[in-house]
Amino acid sequence: MIVQRRLVKLHRTLFRSFHCIDHLRLKKSQTKSKLFTSKPFPSKPNLKETVRAIDSTKSVDPETYIHLLQACIHSRSITEGKRIHQHILKNNTHITISPPLLEKLTLMYIACGETELARVIFDEIRRPNVFLWNAMIRSYSWNGPADRAIELYHRMRECGVRPDKFTFPFVLKACSGLSAIGEGKAIHDHARSVGLDSDVYVSTALVDMYAKCGCLADCYDVFDKMPERDVVAWNAMIAGFSLSGLYEEMFDLVVGMQREGKALNSSTVVALLPAVGQRKGLHRGKSIHGYSLRRGFSEGCVLLGTALLDMYGKCECLDYARRVFDLLDVKNEVTWSAMIGAFVFCNRMEEAIELFDRMVFVENLNPTPTILGSVLRACSSLSNICRGKRIHGFSIKFGFDFNMVVGNSLISLYSKGGHIDEAMNFFNGMASRDTISYSAIISGCVQNGDAEEALSLFRKMQSYDVEPDLATMVNIIPACSQLAALQHGRSSHCYVIIRGFAFETPIANALIDMYSKCGKVNLAREVFDRKEDKDIVSWNAMISGYGIHGHGLEAISMFLDLRKTDDVRVTKISPPVFYVISIIKRLDPCFRGMHNNQNILIEQLICMIVPSVIFLKEMK
Repeated sequence: MIVQRRLVKLHRTLFRSFHCIDHLRLKKSQTKSKLFTSKPFPSKPNLKETVRAIDSTKSVDPETYIHLLQACIHSRSITEGKRIHQHILKNNTHITISPPLLEKLTLMYIACGETELARVIFDEIRRPNVFLWNAMIRSYSWNGPADRAIELYHRMRECGVRPDKFTFPFVLKACSGLSAIGEGKAIHDHARSVGLDSDVYVSTALVDMYAKCGCLADCYDVFDKMPERDVVAWNAMIAGFSLSGLYEEMFDLVVGMQREGKALNSSTVVALLPAVGQRKGLHRGKSIHGYSLRRGFSEGCVLLGTALLDMYGKCECLDYARRVFDLLDVKNEVTWSAMIGAFVFCNRMEEAIELFDRMVFVENLNPTPTILGSVLRACSSLSNICRGKRIHGFSIKFGFDFNMVVGNSLISLYSKGGHIDEAMNFFNGMASRDTISYSAIISGCVQNGDAEEALSLFRKMQSYDVEPDLATMVNIIPACSQLAALQHGRSSHCYVIIRGFAFETPIANALIDMYSKCGKVNLAREVFDRKEDKDIVSWNAMISGYGIHGHGLEAISMFLDLRKTDDVRVTKISPPVFYVISIIKRLDPCFRGMHNNQNILIEQLICMIVPSVIFLKEMK
């Protein structure tokens, strides 16, 4: 970092100092060293020796520098490239009068991933050609920050440089990454005005941009108007539909692709598999896997292998996922993240932690924020605060403790472990917070009995324009229940109706419970009756609501209705309850035979016993 700063400072200083002699031409050196006359690129060891040799040579012509820099580009040798740059700066007569040398320096830094250093030199070139503009825009699009690519594109136009068919795909990739649909449409209009919108490269980039921004109508319109569609264009379209969760439409595209005589390649398969996993389409996933094997797509390919194991993990087929993982010769950070995530998704928390230990302590690999987030969720699920704190230490060591994913997982860990003060301190120390951050801390407050603080955080969340999602509302409605705050509960009910969450099962169950605890059993029943796919929690909440308020007849009636349903999963009761049943069954005929029925929840029984006794007393 220090070397980079010195290079930038020295480079700018020399440019200012020698700007006045920019019009001069450099005379070719009279004494060229024979060491630098060979044209083939030196290999990496030879490149080091050559660069070391020029340190003791003052007279090196620009062509030799260019040749050496090209070798650095070829071998991605940033260290040697910086040494050559330093030598150029020391022998500064070349740098102000040799645009090809500046261009080569720019390209060297781009090739080595040093975009900002490349930009410093690029800004000093008087009239960069379109190739160099494209190289800089591409570097920002791939390496970030993507908004600089868009800014550079506009500057390119201001300088009167006409974009070509490669410029548009690079800048459109930046729009995709930022979901900048407005900028993307403006760039589309510009491509149309210069007659490049029908070019296969530009059209494919437009399809990709519209798909990733969720504008599928525009995406399909561009795709449909393409004069020719290659496999890359089809893959972009399929990936867009996959990203949007349009499962059947995605496979319709696959059929259309094959009808046009285009065979699926490994990229097509990688685009298909995430949607298959999301829909838990194990049968289709296996068919795609078989197709890959028949076509000779290597299971050892890290991209395909990672996509396959991720699909099997989401389909809860961990044996297959682990088999694919073990067959991979090369595993990148995404592969490890997918496998650990699969264990967490399938509630195999111990195995997730064991795999993390193997990755860090055996394979000596550094964890990513996503991996740390997954392992922290495993610790939270196991209520293993001690282990969670060790993972927290890892996150601090690698500088990820204030990463959003890691931070949200830490809040959840400390909240579920009863350490709400630590969770709150961490939440308050976060530089930025998203919906998940607020949902995690609100959930923690509700779980730890601080409903007032939960509602306060909810109000703060809205004041900061952070939009609550379904998970937030699932946590905030129980806070209203704890406080019997009917007004807040009704407001929350209105909000979930507006957002379209009202008929989601967790929301409906929370509303039934909230209205029951606020004394509005009739409203709870109304929510219950409107819910079509009721689960056991829905029935428990409603029976409990009747039980709390002494409506014994209604509670018994609902229980009898529950016994008639076939699609509700219930658990076995515990042995001590049989004694209670044996006493109660003598008081009320509806309990007869229950001691033989193992499909009764303890919660239901408790809620029914009290109202039944009340009801029988009323009858007497």
